[in-house]
Amino acid sequence: MAEEVVDRDTPSTPPSTPDHRLDLNQLRPDQIYIYRSDNASSTRRTMIYISEYKTPHKLTAPHLRLGLRPMNIYKEVVNRKTIPTSVDPDARFQYHAEKLTAAAITQTYHYMIEGGPEYGLLTTGEAVVFLKID
Repeated sequence: MAEEVVDRDTPSTPPSTPDHRLDLNQLRPDQIYIYRSDNASSTRRTMIYISEYKTPHKLTAPHLRLGLRPMNIYKEVVNRKTIPTSVDPDARFQYHAEKLTAAAITQTYHYMIEGGPEYGLLTTGEAVVFLKID
């Protein structure tokens, strides 16, 4: 009986090398697309919104609370002149909050622009940020 189990569990063909012709940049493991079908019999779908997931240990709720504010991302985050040191832990946390939040929001908006929906959301499982393109 043990031989029979081994035979059934052993694949009949050896494993093959993955197809590297596929564009691996198209894989989006932290992203969900939500579609609506135009009618029950139609195969035509419309994207309603994009949901982007970030792990809560990398982008925390306190980071989002401090990082979500009106700002010029390019001027205040990307081209920031100074980075706070550990001498001022509050300023350093604010810096990281703005950087992490700006990166996550920018990535989600980028996916929204690529996909075309008006709405999107960014979630960590602990916090949800709703986004809209005007």
